[in-house]
Amino acid sequence: MLLAAFFVGGYFWLFSEKEDLLQKEKSFQFFSTIATNELIKQYPAPPDHLALQSAVVINLQTDYTYLEVQPKKAWPLASLTKILTAIVAFEHLPSSEERDLLVKQMMVVSSNEAAEKLASLYGKEEFLSLMRRKTLKLQMKNTSIDDVSGLSPNNQSTINDLVRLAHYTLQKHPKIFQLSRETNVVIDDKIIESNNDFVGRKDFLGGKTGYTNEASGNLLSLFEYHGQPILIIVLGTESKAARFYQTNILFEWISKFYN
Repeated sequence: MLLAAFFVGGYFWLFSEKEDLLQKEKSFQFFSTIATNELIKQYPAPPDHLALQSAVVINLQTDYTYLEVQPKKAWPLASLTKILTAIVAFEHLPSSEERDLLVKQMMVVSSNEAAEKLASLYGKEEFLSLMRRKTLKLQMKNTSIDDVSGLSPNNQSTINDLVRLAHYTLQKHPKIFQLSRETNVVIDDKIIESNNDFVGRKDFLGGKTGYTNEASGNLLSLFEYHGQPILIIVLGTESKAARFYQTNILFEWISKFYN
């Protein structure tokens, strides 16, 4: 008796030569559907309604990349620059209440004045030089830094380089992300609320907003997902509000397919 064998979904299915052809086709279609569903689960299609220039969803603990969109495309950093500013401040300025308050003002409300004051405490040009040197040490080969706040459109980077920056920040300076979770900060005796919509979420581990006319909406966000740090970066969304909407789309997508 001759047998026909099909490898579908990790299984061999055997059919005798005498088996009804129609039944064989139905069986094959059924198991093909199983195999397709498993493939979709392992390699799901990107979510609908993505409107951005580049993005990534990556597990910073395992380095597993769930999704990436144009990870090598250079794009204006806007205030994502301030993560690097904070790193250089912590590594090269003496510990003080003033330093820590200025970093907090940058991370909570993205104060450009705070970034400039930090640089002036060291010497602006020397501080900028340290920022550029740091990008080289972190092998952020496609990053250029022209100012300390991110207002300059010449401050540019890529998704790949920003992942390196986030890795380093989480490992060496987790306080920077912790500060970004604060709900408000005092500036000139006034309480200013955070400009990050994710502040207050239990799974939000920290991040940084960014916006300029050239960059439009940028957002780097770190979430705890099943006990692991998941980094979501979106660059070039359509507006300030859209950067949070796009990040939520990606978070819901990973929650659906990777649980």
